[in-house]
Amino acid sequence: MARILVIDDSATACRFVRRALEPLGHEVMALETTAGLASQLRHFAPDIIFLDLEMPQIDGIQLGTFLRRTQEREVALVIFSSRPKAELVRAGQTLGADAVLEKGEGLDSVRALVIDLMQGDGAKRADRRLAVEE
Repeated sequence: MARILVIDDSATACRFVRRALEPLGHEVMALETTAGLASQLRHFAPDIIFLDLEMPQIDGIQLGTFLRRTQEREVALVIFSSRPKAELVRAGQTLGADAVLEKGEGLDSVRALVIDLMQGDGAKRADRRLAVEE
């Protein structure tokens, strides 16, 4: 099963992802703040990161850039936010995210996305990343 990190200042959103995925055997860690993030990343070593774009301490794009630069292995990045879908897609393209998911989509959408991301190896996931529009 997957190790999933949720970075979201909303306790409700963190609980939602946990409720969707833990019953399926996934290990979910939720961070409502970026304090100690680098240490948590080293110790938890996630397979998938759900990233909210609206964090109070740091811009989501800056945080996503940090995550992409510091991971020593292939990690799937999911933009998970309440912003309009078009904005999520643009942010996802900028960050080379593997997927975007609007808050408010159901438990089944979260579960299906994680199953899809966990299929195949890192190279296949890289092929699925959101393309940057020219």
